[in-house]
Amino acid sequence: MDEIGWLSWVGGIVIGAIITWFFSWKYGNRRRKLLFTWEAVQLMPDNGVANGGLEVSYEGTPVQDPYLVKVTIKNLGPSDISTRHFDSGQMLKVMFPAGYVSTMDTDVAATPTIRLGPDFLGIPPLLLKRGAAINLDVLVDGPTTPNLDSPIVDTDIVRADARAIAVGVVQQSTTLTVDSLGLPGISVRFGSRRR
Repeated sequence: MDEIGWLSWVGGIVIGAIITWFFSWKYGNRRRKLLFTWEAVQLMPDNGVANGGLEVSYEGTPVQDPYLVKVTIKNLGPSDISTRHFDSGQMLKVMFPAGYVSTMDTDVAATPTIRLGPDFLGIPPLLLKRGAAINLDVLVDGPTTPNLDSPIVDTDIVRADARAIAVGVVQQSTTLTVDSLGLPGISVRFGSRRR
C-alpha cells in the first residue's frame, strides 16, 4: 500500500475511536435524575384572619401567615433508585429555612416513617421506582423556599418551580383544526412549540 492508503486507514481508525469514545461516554453511564418541585399557596389574607373571624391555628396556637407548601420529589431517570444509592444510609432531607408548623399529608410509598427535624423533613432510604413520586404537604408560617439535601449518589437533581412547569405546559403547541366547521385545511395555532 502506498502512503495515502496507510493514512486513510489510520485516519479511519482514529475517527472511529473518537466516535466510539463519545457515544460510550454520552450513553454508557446514564445518571439517575430526581425532580424537585414545590408550590406554596397562601391560605389566608395577609393579616391571618379572614372575614367572620376565621383563622388558622395549630394545637391552639394561631398561625399568623399560613401557607400550604406542596413538595414533589419524582424519579425522572432511566432506572430505579434503591436504598443502596443513598450514601452511607443518609436520609433525603427537605429543608425549610424558617422551619415548618406541621405536615398535613404525605404520600411516600414504602416508607415506614418520615423523620421530623426542627427545620427539615427526612425521608429514610427507600426504593423509588422509575416514574414514582414522593408528595408532601406541609403547613408553614410565612412564605418559604424549601431546598432538597440529597445524599443519593450519581444522581442529578432537577429543581423546578411548579409555576414554571405549568407555564411550559400551557405554552406547548396546541393546534385547533377547524375541519369540524367545514373549512378544511384551516388551522389555528396557539402558543409555541418547544422541544
